[in-house]
Amino acid sequence: MRRHFITSLVFTLVLAVISDVTARSLSVAAADDDNNVMTSSSHSSPWQRTKRQASVKHHLKHNVPRRHQDPNKFLEKFGYLHKIPDGQQHDPVTRTQAIKKLQKMYNLPQTGVLDSDTITAIASPRCGMPDIHNVTTTPVSSRLAQSLTSSSGTLAQSLLTGYKWHKTDLTYRFRNFLNLPTFQQSAQRQAIYRALKFWSDVTPLKFTELASTATADINLEFVAGEHSDGPQNAFDGPSGVLAHAFFPESGETHFDASEDWRDSEADGVDLMTVAAHELGHALGLSHSSFPGALMAPYYQGYDAAFTLTQDDVNAIQAVYGSGSGALPTIKPTTTTTTTTTTTTRRPTILTTTTRSPSQTTPDSCTVSFKATTQIYDTSVQAFSGSYVWRITEAGLDPAYPQRIQSVYNYAPDTVDAAIFSTKTYYTYLFKGNKVWRYYGFRLLGGRTFDVTGSSVPAMAAITDQQANIFLIKGPTCWQFDEASMTVNAVPRPCVQVFPNALTNMDSSLRLSAEPQIVYFFRGPYYYKYDENTQRFQDGYPKQKASAWMGAVCGGQPYMPR
Repeated sequence: MRRHFITSLVFTLVLAVISDVTARSLSVAAADDDNNVMTSSSHSSPWQRTKRQASVKHHLKHNVPRRHQDPNKFLEKFGYLHKIPDGQQHDPVTRTQAIKKLQKMYNLPQTGVLDSDTITAIASPRCGMPDIHNVTTTPVSSRLAQSLTSSSGTLAQSLLTGYKWHKTDLTYRFRNFLNLPTFQQSAQRQAIYRALKFWSDVTPLKFTELASTATADINLEFVAGEHSDGPQNAFDGPSGVLAHAFFPESGETHFDASEDWRDSEADGVDLMTVAAHELGHALGLSHSSFPGALMAPYYQGYDAAFTLTQDDVNAIQAVYGSGSGALPTIKPTTTTTTTTTTTTRRPTILTTTTRSPSQTTPDSCTVSFKATTQIYDTSVQAFSGSYVWRITEAGLDPAYPQRIQSVYNYAPDTVDAAIFSTKTYYTYLFKGNKVWRYYGFRLLGGRTFDVTGSSVPAMAAITDQQANIFLIKGPTCWQFDEASMTVNAVPRPCVQVFPNALTNMDSSLRLSAEPQIVYFFRGPYYYKYDENTQRFQDGYPKQKASAWMGAVCGGQPYMPR
């Protein structure tokens, strides 16, 4: 009881500290328990010491949000801690390591405690993209690292995400503009032009602006609150998350319309500076811990003399090569001022021929599962037509079925196959010769297959016991490479991967609780395949509806499969 009281008291102190972070000094900063309390230090934060960062203190003084910022939620949101249910506490050791990682990213002393500098960092305006993606990223290769070190003395600190555009001529467009009398559309367009020029000056990349109604690679949009990216990516009002962008080949780049956007001013938030950072993400870069880097996660203020750091240059050239590209080209447009909220369209790279979905919601008890996979929260996602069902051990989630595109942002209208990777925690949706990659329900990118024979639509996606992903296409199994998002050029007969298993099924599914079992679905039936015996279990096929949908289809909750 005493510990619970102390914990509650400490959290109260945290909230008080954050709400008064603009004071000249902070007396106390706190965490989950008594051992993580530290008095404030009087030295200036290292992450405020570069020329470009000199205006950060002024910016914070006037713009730190007057809201409570829960340190645990911050660490979870930006990838330092895995999310846990409300009411539970993180392991102290894991949490201390997470704070150290945050301090390293912000160039603070790695104490593992929430001192005043760390609390200030947490409260500062920043990018909405995670700092740590909780997946394997690709650092600069050792050969490239050696060449960069020998030529410039600087080793790139940015992590390469493995995402890139597979072309150098890119188009962009404004879906809308800020409706501000003090910031005209022409000035907004010039701010984006200058932001893109940072990247085209040091790479072969070329950017061309298109009209708002055209189809472009990069889509710029000013929105507020919850918009097209799901509630987890909702903007939080002034001076919190300023903007976010998604890795290639998504192209979605969004700015919080509620911010005090300015054009080349130290006060407010400079659009060019933030846009240059977000466009770095749209080109495939993650966050950097290099002091003063454009790709650092926090807003560092406006500097009229700013140029890319060597770290930024090393990172982008590791993706696209060196050599000056062409200046961004602005073509005449017919765009007009619009409201800050518009309907978001799917990225160009993933455009498919849209079929008119049925206006009638399918019957959950008779629907055939076209694709099935168990995702990160252990629920099963089943797809058919333009709908998705969420199934738990208790049966069908009563909020489902829902349109696929209302659950997975920028998803195709229908899905041929789906799979969740236990290696990377990505979910992949396949349609025809295209793949969409998701982290949770947020699109990270996608691409088109170009391997001979792989354009045949997948009948199902399946993993083996080593968590390798295969696409079943008739009697052949094509292994899917997560790093390149392509399939191997030479398929394998499915009988070699899953001996004695039938492949003419609608979909397949492996549950984490039964790693040696693969469920196959066909029409109203399902089969249970045991990899240990390489045989279907006796008593199958069985009726799918009651066993998987539960009470809504006459079954019982927690019914054995």
